[in-house]
Amino acid sequence: MEINNAVWREEVNPSEDLTKLSQYAGAYAAATMDKASKVSDFLKEKDQTIVSLETQVHEKHQRIEQLE
Repeated sequence: MEINNAVWREEVNPSEDLTKLSQYAGAYAAATMDKASKVSDFLKEKDQTIVSLETQVHEKHQRIEQLE
């Protein structure tokens, strides 16, 4: 069986396929950048929370030392 004898039910238009692929790639890239931005925001928030909690702990230790 030769590949040249294959029968296609519909005409293939590579240009349409590339356009669709480009649209999917663009949407995927936009969604990926949005998620990366959210992750970055969460990491910044986590770091700020850690610094705040460490400051609170340090202040509490100082108060305890003053009371002793």
